[in-house]
Amino acid sequence: MPEALKPLVDAGWLEPQPTDVEELRGLLGIVERRLDELGGNLKHPDSIFTLAYDAVRCAATVVLRAHGVRAKHARHHEMTFEALHRLAIPEVSDRARYYDDCRRKRARLEYDSAGDVSDAEAADLRKEAARFAPAVRTWLATAHPELDPERGSQGP
Repeated sequence: MPEALKPLVDAGWLEPQPTDVEELRGLLGIVERRLDELGGNLKHPDSIFTLAYDAVRCAATVVLRAHGVRAKHARHHEMTFEALHRLAIPEVSDRARYYDDCRRKRARLEYDSAGDVSDAEAADLRKEAARFAPAVRTWLATAHPELDPERGSQGP
């Protein structure tokens, strides 16, 4: 486990837990499904925002799980993005603060009111999800090839 994540583990926000290729394949499958759904004819900006957010959150979870940690249930979305930020992975961690801002907005959409996302905000997060997912896949293939579902499906 990277030193950068130890304070979050020590504080009880993350827990060490091994992962495997199948878990990451499942998470990446969710990411791809959300991105595919974003390609459809969606009517409301909050629907676009929520789908894009979920793609980003699942892709960020892939990064944490590849490091052998899992965010605990309380505040797990927040801790996922905090851990992603602390990892400081080029092209992967650089937008973690933006994702956390999106987390707050998504929570308001889910629990408080509909229609609080502009077309521009939804388009920005959609674009970012489309950039982030391949960046995570590239990072996984390079940094943890033993956990890369693409490599695993092709054999050694």
